[in-house]
Amino acid sequence: MPRTASGIHRSVSPHERSRTIAAARSILDQGGWCVLEVCVDVPHQRWESRVLIFDLVPNAVADVVDEEVGHEPQLDARLTGCDRWTLQLDERLGAFPCYLAEHPRGPAEPTPAEPRLRE
Repeated sequence: MPRTASGIHRSVSPHERSRTIAAARSILDQGGWCVLEVCVDVPHQRWESRVLIFDLVPNAVADVVDEEVGHEPQLDARLTGCDRWTLQLDERLGAFPCYLAEHPRGPAEPTPAEPRLRE
């Protein structure tokens, strides 16, 4: 796994990092915040938000993405735009893939709506 200048292991390849910087720049230039989402169910394309990034510098956003991907490297990740005032995801700001897992996690197991007690 590549290392940064500070010696920290990198999770995101240089190509993915440049894509992340471009995505962050696009979202920030439109006046949004960046949200890192991960795909928890690839076949059904279920995405969950992990981090709302309050930084206005695309390189700093890419640093956060790199760090967070290291926590869940088996999940694909994307940057999605978020409205700065409502803090709601805004599809007009875009959703950009920024990391594709080498060995993605399989489909999520169905979870019942209410836990069941077994006797």
